[in-house]
Amino acid sequence: MKPTGKDATPQQMPLPSEYMRKRRPHLFSDTLASVESTLTKELLSYHLSTMTSRNGETRFEHFARKLAEAEICPNLVPNTGPTGGGDAKADTETYPVGKEVALRWYQGEQAAANERWAFAISAKKAWTGKARSDVASIVGTKRDYKRIYFITNQPARSKTRADIEDSLSKEYGIPVRVLDLNWILDKVFDNRRLQLAVRALGLSSEYEQQVPAPGPRDYERARDLQALDDQIADASRYEGVPHLLAEDCLEGALTARGLAKPRMEVDGRFMQARRAAVASGSKALEFRVVYNWAWTVYFWFDDFLALSSLFGEALDLVADNEDADIVEKLANLWSLLRMSVAADKVSPEIARIDERGKALRGRLEVIAGNDARPNNALQAKSALLFVALVDKQHDHPELGFDDIWRSFMKLIKESRGLGTFPFKPVTEALAEFGSFIESPAYDELVERIADALAERRREGESAVVNVQRAEQKLRHKKPYEAIRWFGRTIDGLVKKEYEYELFKTLAGLAQAYDMAGLPWAARSSAMSVVSHQISRNLAENGSVAGISAAMVNALFTFELQIGRVPQAVAFHMLEMNIRYSRARDDEEREALNNYRYANAMRLGALILNTPATALKELERLHDCLHHLDLTEAGFTTLFLLGQWDVLREEKWISADTPPEQVETIMLDIKEQGETARIAPSALINAGKRSALSCRVIGAELVFDAASKTPSISIAEALLGIIESFVATSLNARVLPAWNVWSSALSRTRRMPDRRRLRSSRRPALPSGVSLMKTISGPRRRPA
Repeated sequence: MKPTGKDATPQQMPLPSEYMRKRRPHLFSDTLASVESTLTKELLSYHLSTMTSRNGETRFEHFARKLAEAEICPNLVPNTGPTGGGDAKADTETYPVGKEVALRWYQGEQAAANERWAFAISAKKAWTGKARSDVASIVGTKRDYKRIYFITNQPARSKTRADIEDSLSKEYGIPVRVLDLNWILDKVFDNRRLQLAVRALGLSSEYEQQVPAPGPRDYERARDLQALDDQIADASRYEGVPHLLAEDCLEGALTARGLAKPRMEVDGRFMQARRAAVASGSKALEFRVVYNWAWTVYFWFDDFLALSSLFGEALDLVADNEDADIVEKLANLWSLLRMSVAADKVSPEIARIDERGKALRGRLEVIAGNDARPNNALQAKSALLFVALVDKQHDHPELGFDDIWRSFMKLIKESRGLGTFPFKPVTEALAEFGSFIESPAYDELVERIADALAERRREGESAVVNVQRAEQKLRHKKPYEAIRWFGRTIDGLVKKEYEYELFKTLAGLAQAYDMAGLPWAARSSAMSVVSHQISRNLAENGSVAGISAAMVNALFTFELQIGRVPQAVAFHMLEMNIRYSRARDDEEREALNNYRYANAMRLGALILNTPATALKELERLHDCLHHLDLTEAGFTTLFLLGQWDVLREEKWISADTPPEQVETIMLDIKEQGETARIAPSALINAGKRSALSCRVIGAELVFDAASKTPSISIAEALLGIIESFVATSLNARVLPAWNVWSSALSRTRRMPDRRRLRSSRRPALPSGVSLMKTISGPRRRPA
């Protein structure tokens, strides 16, 4: 095993930033520094034309040859000897290359591969005479040159250059080209040869500068950061949703970190996010900011003291937290803090190892002892084991870790059947220890993990196949068959790693129940998704932005089908809050009015179905609807109450609008509601008790409950269960024994003894008697 604890030395610990960059390169900046030249055309022109006065002939010859290799032909060989070409007469010339090599050239002319070309290079001011003498010397070698180039550092008039080329070509029968200063400048700047010029001419590095070249990730990050800054500067965007400001500020800090912004800017953005989180009143959101800040100072800036300070602040924020998802993140920071102390980067006194370790373990033990939340408790137990593993690794590594591996085996066994336990992250973390652990107990643990993963994947993938078939049944308009297929998948998908597929299944199940005309069952499935999303998002960041607005709108629709006005209004409010929190600009916020208007019109259609006996309950409803910006629905309440003066005062109708015309409008709204399957009777439920009912296989079931949340929730659950049960029992030859079955839900002062409940046995049903008949009874008044 690798040395840890007291045996570890600072030299053995790599910098955290180096470690993280190697493990998670996508989190870091992909901007590369490129070198660009600041050399201008005027400056290079002056430098080249005056090289003779600085004895720069050799430098110019080297530069001209490099430029010719890039622009004319890459197969040039320099000739040695005194200035002017030496005995070879040409300063450089081509050498033959194979056809296969020439085919791979991406610059220069292919003809140079098998022809002999000569180059004369001169830095003399009187270039015309030099050109004539050099060409004569090259021709005098009788080497069968097919072309001759003369390169000069002097500017040449176009007519003079053309005359020289024509006369020499005609005199010697070989094509001659003169390349002057203007040609050099054009090629250097037009073809981006500045780096070649700076290096070949030996110019100072002051003509070069480092220029960042953003990679694809940084290009996206820079764009996202600018958009976030623009949103944060818009104060009106966050009215009523302060948590969204904190989330945007945190996202800005993480994006700036990925762009490798200066430490001062990154810290400033985290401080901005924390102030916004404090203002939102969410400790969970503040913890999220502090946690990410601590992670950043350690793995991006190698600041061990800052990690210690932020760990203490994060620990204070979870002092009363009961969510293992949040508190277990401290176990991650705890391992970093212990490594910092082991590497002598922070003293144990400053890190307060004993005090903070005790507090962390104490908080996790409280959560682990809460049997009412088994998934949460088991997650806390896994975090406790990781803390114990880290502590033992640093304090007593010589004792081994077999006891901890056996505890993890027990934990994996206990996780069976606990759907929201994060099995995959726990097992992935355990697998990391295999790099330096050699132990039979650890080998057995890995085998247990492999077996459990295989079983979970088998169940999950099998369920996914069933989901696909259920969706096909939905598309074929066969809701009852879809319900049966969806029902086969639930148990296999109740796993953290299949959470998305589970939500997708519940949403499909809600749609199938809706198509079958079972609104309570549809509501129950949709509510399972939304309630889980609400609890998770509020626990993590106090936000509603992560809740599915479409599922909340479905709940609004189901309430309209059931007929409950208050519940429909509540879901409308939640939907609007979610959509508003996601709107990024004024255009998106204005588009929200389409959703508001559609909901208001459907709600108005339901209100028109209010029984005459309940019209008095509408008197306070209008003001409520007006306050919630459901004015179109409020219009229908005024109509039913006969308040024509208010209708005219609020400009709904003009002074001369006849009542018949208003009644026609109301009939149109009512017809639209019937098309949308709005309930035939609206329930305001303003009394002390509420009647909730459903109709299944020809029988009406009524639950009379107190108008309080516990009683209403029980009645809702029972109605959802009954509709779900009946949906899969149509082929069981079940018939109702009574037309109406009624039950009153009352609160008892004393709960029955659990032991007595467990020991009771349901009597066997007589032969030929259906379950529906045994639970049915005559309609009676609520007790």
